[in-house]
Amino acid sequence: MNVGFGIPEGYNTASSLALRNAITGTFPNYSLDFSKVLVSSGSLPQSHTVTVTKLTGTQVEVKWDPSVWTNGSPVDLVHVAFLNAETKMLVYDQAQATRSQGILEIHLPEVWLGANVHVWFFFTTTDGRQSSVSQYLGILKL
Repeated sequence: MNVGFGIPEGYNTASSLALRNAITGTFPNYSLDFSKVLVSSGSLPQSHTVTVTKLTGTQVEVKWDPSVWTNGSPVDLVHVAFLNAETKMLVYDQAQATRSQGILEIHLPEVWLGANVHVWFFFTTTDGRQSSVSQYLGILKL
């Protein structure tokens, strides 16, 4: 969260936003709308299209539009976060690809096979000073 929000207090900012925007229901039956959770925020452009696909086992492929527009750069770094809500485990793939590559394969933990995993995607500049708003890609069934 600190990377995605570009500040040391990124986790606090993300938590505050989640409490205000992603909590649904009424007491005592609260739940979390994962589609409204932000793991990053900033002025970098998002990708027009992003997809995540299960390949084999726990290997996944993430594809995005590599187009560069406004203040984006071909060397912007790609970040993908995977959350297994059942086990509360997070896998964060940080800066293993650039915007211009358009594709990334990631191997998730074998113990996640069969799990439903929430997925977020965002870009940062190479110096980490700017981020895009995270894109929630939905639930991926491993």
